Amino acid sequence: MKIYYVMDVMCGWCYSFSDVITKISEEFKDQIDFSIIPAGMWLGENIKKITPKFVDFIRENNNRITKLSGKEFGEEFYSMLKDKETILDSLPGSKAINIINKIDNYIKIII
Repeated sequence: MKIYYVMDVMCGWCYSFSDVITKISEEFKDQIDFSIIPAGMWLGENIKKITPKFVDFIRENNNRITKLSGKEFGEEFYSMLKDKETILDSLPGSKAINIINKIDNYIKIII
């Protein structure tokens, strides 16, 4: 059996669910093969540039996420939103996860 967790590295809801996914993965690691599949809601034409209106949208959603899940967003995250040059792009983080997964799979084959 295998579980595929499709997530977006830029998604606050995915971030808030990360502890649950980690617990499931750890609890069933001997019974179920678990794979993280990074996807992207902010790719290509959907890349988001920081604007005051978009910062308000993110803050409102993060407050809701925290109320529902208890997962906090740190000040480092919010400091990123103060930089008007910030671009939210899912691709770099998705690439990084894919590279780590490939390296991990390669190491498992060697060992």
